[in-house]
Amino acid sequence: MSKDEKASYLGIMRRRYAAVRTKKGRGNVLDEFCGMTGRSRKHAIKALSPKRRVPGRRGCPPGGTREGTALLTRLWKLSDMMCGKLLRLACLNCWRAWGGAKRWPGRLSGRSWG
Repeated sequence: MSKDEKASYLGIMRRRYAAVRTKKGRGNVLDEFCGMTGRSRKHAIKALSPKRRVPGRRGCPPGGTREGTALLTRLWKLSDMMCGKLLRLACLNCWRAWGGAKRWPGRLSGRSWG
């Protein structure tokens, strides 16, 4: 079987697998698919089952503004693309060296940096 034939066969079998409601019927579809493609039953189950999609974006929500992101990107490039942990410490040290909370009261808190 060529790749195109396998893809079209997979589509046909996926529709058949979705239409069958009984366990025995699904087993027959799996047996036929495994016999034709030479794949294992576990692979057949994953290939023929509908794909599960995770709704939305995973992880932390993006925060900040475009200007802030652009500033951090520029700072990151100027620091020779330092890793995030070291960049945070470098920014904290610079902020403290420039006066920190004494110079910019209410804008940034030292606790938010680490």
